[in-house]
Amino acid sequence: GGVGDIINSSTTRKRKDPEGGEEDEKRVVELREWQRERVRTRTLEEIVGKCETDLKLQDSSKIVTASKVQEGLMAHLPLELLTFCILPQLDQVSLARLAKTCTRMRSAVHTFLLKSKTLDMKDVIYWIETENRLVDCSDALKAAFMFLTRNTSVISLRKLKMWGHPDQPIMVNLNTIRKLIKQNRNLEELSLVNMKLTDPLMDVIMKLPKLKYLQLSPALINKGSTLYVKIKELKQKGCEITGVGLQRRQEYWKGTARVFNLKF
Repeated sequence: GGVGDIINSSTTRKRKDPEGGEEDEKRVVELREWQRERVRTRTLEEIVGKCETDLKLQDSSKIVTASKVQEGLMAHLPLELLTFCILPQLDQVSLARLAKTCTRMRSAVHTFLLKSKTLDMKDVIYWIETENRLVDCSDALKAAFMFLTRNTSVISLRKLKMWGHPDQPIMVNLNTIRKLIKQNRNLEELSLVNMKLTDPLMDVIMKLPKLKYLQLSPALINKGSTLYVKIKELKQKGCEITGVGLQRRQEYWKGTARVFNLKF
């Protein structure tokens, strides 16, 4: 037709390919259906069910080690499932073991630690000092602290629990601990058990805007120290402050250490 003529639908109708075009289109449709079924999205329940099936052992007396899990299952887990469902269920010692299995696990654990909300060094110290039976644990404790804090680069902590010994050096120097506390401004709970407080460290603690709970060892604070004035001021702001007596480590690990409210 010429300019201005109405184009009928018949003019845009696909012509049949005399060389088998319809058959080719049918094959394309079948191929697409096969591909869609092959890459079908699985639900979380299906993924977890597959994981549980893969973890079942014929002999229940066998122990599934971290490396065995990695070889048979962990290496193929979706990253989202690993990050949000598996890693949050592991303690710090298990995370360290898992990070040693392969590059993918190490990367996943490092990313998880950077976003972690809680750090409790109690189990780590217990494992290093009892399971390994090390005479000098200072290097191992420092390495564990730097690993779990990603060299003091974590900034998302809400709870931090440190534990020392009044007669031994702490795992890292107070400046490192002060740096970690300073950059985690959203801390809500802080425990510094069997650790000597200093004025610079207390100044950083007082600047935490969301701190609701502070636990410390008052026996390590000199009477008449300006630290008591700062602690009292912090309590008046609404922060709950408790003390822990200097007792044997086993009592603290078992949760039987004497905890009391500080009176001013």
